[in-house]
Amino acid sequence: SIVMLLAAHLVLLFLGTGVSAVSHLTGDSIIVFTESNVTALNLAVKDVSQDWYKVLCYPPVVVSTASTDTLQGVSTDLVTVFIGTTKAPWLQSFAIPSDCKLTAPESHCIFTTKDPFRKGATSIVAIGVEMRGAIYAGYTFTEQILRTDPWYIWTDHDPRNCTQSGIDIDTFTLYYAPPAFKYRAFFTNDEDLLGGFKADPLGETVFDLKTWNDLFETLLRLKGNTFLVGTVPFPDEKSLKLASRRGLVIAHHHFNLLGIDNFRWPYSKQEWSWADYPSVMAFSWKACIAAQQDKEVVWSVGYRGLNDYPFPCPGCSDENKADQINWVIGNQTEWIRSVQPSAHIITYLWAEGAGFYQKGLLKIPEGVHIVFTDRGAGFVVDLDLVKPEDGLYYHTAMLNGHANQLSEMVPPSRIFDQVKEFVKRNATFIFVLNTSDLRPVPLSTDAVMKFLWNPQTYMQSDPNTTQLNFITDWCAEKYEVSAEIAGKIANAYVQYFNTPYIVEGHADHYLAGQISGLAGTYKEDLQKRGNVSKTTADAARTAKPTSLPHLEDLSKQAYGLLNSIPQHRQTFFKSHLLTQVGIHRYACRTIDKIADSVLAAYAGSMGNASVLLDSAIEELDNFFAVERMGEYGSWRGLYMHDKLVNYHIRRREVLQLKAVMAKMPMPPVEHSEYYTFYDYQVVHNNFPYFYYNASWDGRSLVQITCANCSNTPDGGTFTSDEAVVSMSILNSVAIHYTLDGSEPSSSSSVYSTPIVIRKTTQVRARGFLGSEQLAILSDLTYKKIEREANTSQRWQ
Repeated sequence: SIVMLLAAHLVLLFLGTGVSAVSHLTGDSIIVFTESNVTALNLAVKDVSQDWYKVLCYPPVVVSTASTDTLQGVSTDLVTVFIGTTKAPWLQSFAIPSDCKLTAPESHCIFTTKDPFRKGATSIVAIGVEMRGAIYAGYTFTEQILRTDPWYIWTDHDPRNCTQSGIDIDTFTLYYAPPAFKYRAFFTNDEDLLGGFKADPLGETVFDLKTWNDLFETLLRLKGNTFLVGTVPFPDEKSLKLASRRGLVIAHHHFNLLGIDNFRWPYSKQEWSWADYPSVMAFSWKACIAAQQDKEVVWSVGYRGLNDYPFPCPGCSDENKADQINWVIGNQTEWIRSVQPSAHIITYLWAEGAGFYQKGLLKIPEGVHIVFTDRGAGFVVDLDLVKPEDGLYYHTAMLNGHANQLSEMVPPSRIFDQVKEFVKRNATFIFVLNTSDLRPVPLSTDAVMKFLWNPQTYMQSDPNTTQLNFITDWCAEKYEVSAEIAGKIANAYVQYFNTPYIVEGHADHYLAGQISGLAGTYKEDLQKRGNVSKTTADAARTAKPTSLPHLEDLSKQAYGLLNSIPQHRQTFFKSHLLTQVGIHRYACRTIDKIADSVLAAYAGSMGNASVLLDSAIEELDNFFAVERMGEYGSWRGLYMHDKLVNYHIRRREVLQLKAVMAKMPMPPVEHSEYYTFYDYQVVHNNFPYFYYNASWDGRSLVQITCANCSNTPDGGTFTSDEAVVSMSILNSVAIHYTLDGSEPSSSSSVYSTPIVIRKTTQVRARGFLGSEQLAILSDLTYKKIEREANTSQRWQ
């Protein structure tokens, strides 16, 4: 089965199957780990030790040296476990199986062998080529031998009971060749559920560090290696430091370029302009590079506007816009390589960028990898343009007005079918997976992560057959049921993904929009006309959900499976399949009742319309009841923090509609702003950092621009008789400047009005609080050139 292949290039040999075990692994066995100076590996071994305690009843004794003297007191009946890299000093004492080809990064192997330090004893060796390979080897040991679910944090799947009798160990070799995709990334984007539920009480990052650590641990257990740490982190937040400490690569998305938090851009919107203020943008981006240059980073370059919109360029042609992007990317690439010469760099073809690339307008610097996208529903865009060493930005969760934040939407069959095309083209440099809050989407996300390591396992059959096999294995593992029962549960999941609007790429956000839109036009009609218009009635007929009968049948099917699942796994079954089916079922029921109410009102039956609207409110109450079913134990209160799809507001909107119908005062509706879970950043005043750094304090930067120049990060050029230079600063301090190249002092000229220059001029400016100078010196040169000599383009 797929699970037995473990989504790896795997050689699996069990010798002696059917005979008595050669040795035992118990709580009294020993772990040998000699590379505790490797922080990320040390943290992984601590996770292994925690798993050990849960399964074997006692915490392991972890020894830091391997010798006969160290291990002579350990019974030869007990297995000793060795964890490390190929540089571990004890490895030379072992005979490594020929199947373990430990040559490429991240390849790893676990195997049994004779213990060279204890005559007649057996050892398990978990070894990786380098740090991450060793981490994966350690987690493979816990998954395959201790049977720890890599998803245990998110699926509540801890071992039920420990066993003092231990585990019988037969001879085996498990080898994992290097992964197909070089970088395999999680992106916790639009993270409203966890952002509210697990908010950092210190207000220093969007989640508390324990939650970040849980996310990082999960990714490593799934054999990922890269993390995009939230929607808009600052480049010096502790979450990035923790990710790096755990051995993960840092990456950025399509508007968090170089790690800048442009949601908190402190300057005016006009100053987010490469055409007019390139020196300000350059300063901010260089600061982000400085904050991360000591980390392993996949850098993202490009140019978008604030808050994930296209950058403003009134009157510009596509050619002009693309030239600006080319100019920005060229500079960004140079800045990165000045501090990390061998840096890995990507650029996303998101939104307008894809259009420019299709037209051949983008000039990507050599060595910068292009990342294509699926636009949110799992269907890849511009597949015909993909070439070797490109990558893919993909979603198992997406906020776009019609996709999913609360439930699964992307079926494994779509994942296997779409992503295989990148494998065929050798476009496997990076895969960025948007998971949002992760908790709602473990099935589709697991399918992605297994595919990324060894896609060939999932490319042998047609996608639908492979999907059924994958989900069957997933259900057998997650629900601890037989293959027969797992197959029945898998069929229910397949039917869920076959819901007609889900097939089209719609999910819970789409349904919320249907509720809000229909209730809103209905209310407006009653307020303005006292009855329902034909337009609203026609919209109601169109909105009636044709998928509802399918969801009703699916609900019966899913609930009929509940008692076939062991009681200790029923809570997760309820929180995943039953909750998600319920979310869709009751949202569709709500839409259906509102639509019927509209049509009754249109027919003049206001009494019937009122009754139907009451039924819609009851269906919304049922909606929240199934959400609460998924909030058991440590998850109690999770869905309270649904701020982006926000069914809580949808309910209030329907209550307002009911009040208008009854000619009563409307109850208030709180229309909270998006991304309130990032409000901890509002109090900052150290842009582009979260923590104060005098060398990169954007408040101390004098922003300089030239109104009629071709501006560059270092100044600019002008061809007219004169140019006008303007200055500003965020701090409430005086700006002192010079125009002769000298260092500004407190006795230099004070800026008050724009400065006219008529020749090549070096403008140097600094903020001063009295006689005390601020840290940042702005130094730009504007060159006067003759018109006939100016043959350069505005955008270079």
